[in-house]
Amino acid sequence: MVSAPDAVAVPREGEIPRSTDGTQGAPEPVPLVRNRNFRLLWASSAVSGSGSSVSTVVVPIMAVVVLKATPTEMALLGAMGTLPALLLFVPAAMWGETVRSRIPVIVATQLVLACLVFLVPVLWWAKVLSIGALLAIIAGKSVVGVFQGATSSPVLKEMLPRRQLVDANGKMNGTSSATDVVGQAVGGDLLTVL
Repeated sequence: MVSAPDAVAVPREGEIPRSTDGTQGAPEPVPLVRNRNFRLLWASSAVSGSGSSVSTVVVPIMAVVVLKATPTEMALLGAMGTLPALLLFVPAAMWGETVRSRIPVIVATQLVLACLVFLVPVLWWAKVLSIGALLAIIAGKSVVGVFQGATSSPVLKEMLPRRQLVDANGKMNGTSSATDVVGQAVGGDLLTVL
């Protein structure tokens, strides 16, 4: 008896396609650590988080020690770090949902955030750092950070298959926690050098 060749089953609408080994779903995706796009996003997030964490420690201490900031000026620095974010969160989230290609926006906002953080030591070195400049930099970081957050949250869903999202979010959040701790320690060390 001659058997018929294996037929390729075409799934009907609504059915989950079967892979060649008989299991349901798509073929196994590329592991996260070998996914170039994820590695780039992960690395940029780590670098950005480190810079932000360093500035969280350094900026207030520089304001008090170097610029002799008053309690009112320190309160303004704190407010500038949160007020723009509070006011812009909803409009930024709505805008973030309409952006077609989020990766260029994330790259641009990361670069702007890096420039703002780097501006503090440059202004200090040039001896033109002032409370007004710090207020503007902190407010700028807050505004840019809101738009960066609005576009970066859904980017993993666009970049990765659903089954890798838990692992990817775990890696991103773990790295964020680590950069918070390490960045603050590095910020403290930088202050002792300066």
